Amino acid sequence: MQVHITSTDREVWNTIVNGPFIPTMTNEDGVVVPKPEAQWTSDEDKKWGYD
Repeated sequence: MQVHITSTDREVWNTIVNGPFIPTMTNEDGVVVPKPEAQWTSDEDKKWGYD
């Protein structure tokens, strides 16, 4: 199964192994929080779509 999935797109397999990608940022209090979707980069949006 791994070979089949990675032949399609390796990032899909990384999502299966590592869990979903959630874009985060550090707020002014130094706490890591989910990043608002409006601030996602195109790379973050792409990685989130693999879930």
